[in-house]
Amino acid sequence: MSTERHYWFVAREHGFGWWPSCWQGWLTIGAYFLLVAVAPRLFSLDGNELDRCRFVAFVTGAVLIICRLKAEPARYRWGGQ
Repeated sequence: MSTERHYWFVAREHGFGWWPSCWQGWLTIGAYFLLVAVAPRLFSLDGNELDRCRFVAFVTGAVLIICRLKAEPARYRWGGQ
């Protein structure tokens, strides 16, 4: 059994953040954008705008947690490494 860890997201070459490196990462990002796009339809248009904002904040937090768990360690990079 390999001890090498399989990351869904790899660190960006410049700056801070990650980039999807496999289908699981791309699926996570795609699902995030889909949920954010349909958020207005999930809540009635005459409903509370705060509910939509809370939903988007919750989904964003969930994606950040997934990225933190399934990505290379985060640090600021200035290329070359």
